[in-house]
Amino acid sequence: MALLAELIQQTVKQFATQAEHDNIALTFQPPKGIPNVKFESNAISHDVTHLLNHLFSFTPEFGEINLAFVLKENNNWVLSVSNSGIDLHAYTGVLKGFLLPAQVFKQGPNGTRFEIQLGKALNGSVVETVPQKNLSDNNFYLEIQHRLRSHFNKTENLLDALKSNPIEAAFLTRVNRIIHENMSNVKFDVNRLAELMNMSRTQLFRRLKPIIRQSASGYIRSLRLQKAKQLLETTEHRVSEVAYMTGFETPSNFTKVFVKAFGMKPSSISRYKPPETNGQKNAT
Repeated sequence: MALLAELIQQTVKQFATQAEHDNIALTFQPPKGIPNVKFESNAISHDVTHLLNHLFSFTPEFGEINLAFVLKENNNWVLSVSNSGIDLHAYTGVLKGFLLPAQVFKQGPNGTRFEIQLGKALNGSVVETVPQKNLSDNNFYLEIQHRLRSHFNKTENLLDALKSNPIEAAFLTRVNRIIHENMSNVKFDVNRLAELMNMSRTQLFRRLKPIIRQSASGYIRSLRLQKAKQLLETTEHRVSEVAYMTGFETPSNFTKVFVKAFGMKPSSISRYKPPETNGQKNAT
């Protein structure tokens, strides 16, 4: 059990590094009038983490994500989560997997508002009644940190959102293929991407920016990091090997960028196991 406001605050903090990396303003407004009650942590933290993962995958650079408690009709409290820069109210995949009741609304010309239902008159006796995941208090927030972007591949989300626009989907698929084919080339950059796409840098920017909602250089870096994370989690390559395989100049620079993006060191998820020395073998 945890105090509700503190619980949301701690969950949001897990995304602070990601918000800074993506140039997105992430805010949580202090609650006004909501009882400072205890709440079972798993469901609400699961849903907030789930939602923020999706929003960071779509919200463009310099966009905003805001969380606030709102008292609705019949004394019902909701956690309102809004984003700017893109309207996601028609994208039903965002709410899939939620543990608590939630709704999504269009907000303004280019934004979305999600409302997670917290129940009536939180008076200290209300707790979640949904099934809980088996996560202890000690490792719950560590588990959230490891979930960041691990379940939602930004490339897949973007392509999924383009299903109704096959021309743009084909264009992004070609961009992704070229980036992956040149992943290990440390000199591969936006200029080279434009050249291989037979476009000027300006043409590429104008065509690509509305789709990826970030700079082309930032997108290339994101794909490098996604590939690096995948290699660390599924192969036994050294961290330094993964750094060079994904086009980073040095392992130290790779580690710095990786920590800023994911909030953890690449060595913490690496499957690499140092070989045992003869002395160690003899000892066993």
